[in-house]
Amino acid sequence: MIDIELFRKNPKIFEEEIKKRGMKIDISAGVSLDRQWRELTFRDGELRAKKNEATKSIPLLRGEDRDKKIKEMKGINVELEEIKAKLEDSKNQYKIHFAPYPNLSHEDIPVGSDESGNIVCSYNKEKPVFDFTPKNHIELGTRLDILDEKRAAKVSGSRFVFIKNEGVMLEFALIQYVLNILIGKGFTPMIPPTLVNEKAMYGTGFFPVEASQYYKTELDDLYLIGTSEVPLCAYHSDEFLDIQKLPLKYAAFSTCFRREAGTYGKDMGGMFRVHQFDKIEMLVFAHPDNSWDEYEVLLETLEEIM
Repeated sequence: MIDIELFRKNPKIFEEEIKKRGMKIDISAGVSLDRQWRELTFRDGELRAKKNEATKSIPLLRGEDRDKKIKEMKGINVELEEIKAKLEDSKNQYKIHFAPYPNLSHEDIPVGSDESGNIVCSYNKEKPVFDFTPKNHIELGTRLDILDEKRAAKVSGSRFVFIKNEGVMLEFALIQYVLNILIGKGFTPMIPPTLVNEKAMYGTGFFPVEASQYYKTELDDLYLIGTSEVPLCAYHSDEFLDIQKLPLKYAAFSTCFRREAGTYGKDMGGMFRVHQFDKIEMLVFAHPDNSWDEYEVLLETLEEIM
């Protein structure tokens, strides 16, 4: 969810961000919804204050004054019930409208209609040129007997793979290699839950925009994560963090699951665009004034690992 106070002060910057991303969201509808929410909330508080006042005064009244105050209180209760229903409806509309709003991008981020608009910031050495046609990783993995797509398809369907033999040992060696580096840099290693509730998915911005990409359990109303960013972000939800203890650095290993809806024919085969994969996620809770510096540290750490 966006910073609603910032939206109230300057909805124009969100309108510009939405335009840059090629999204279609009616900002004026958001302004109206927010105004309606605040008016209802204010009226609700006003009525409750009157109700409390009436509750205290009724025992002290007699006769006509008492009857008048009781009648007034009954009217307050009726309006409170009406306000409650309106607030619930407004809350649902509020969530539906504001959930798709994007975060504000950094001023240095280039604007483009798709991936073709990306700008290469740097290169590390030169891309090798071979005098033969190199095999892709699935061809090599099959020949080395460390990947098996065919049997995975038999067991689970397309876009799954068995990792075997030295492939298994290689994955665990890489996990240990990366964790050793991150622990040395002050990251707390974690293995998070791979099933999370809807609140966690909305809290990290993956819902509603990417809802079609995630698997949902039918009976428990839980979702398989597509990245451990989701449980890590939710780890401190509804908490106040001590600014003196920031930044908080976490490195989580998890198996991840994605439906990859809408990607048929893109980067298919082997370990790409699969429905299940393992990875380590770095996440930092930092003060907003230091967030860009922390991002640069993350980038440097990633380059060191690679």
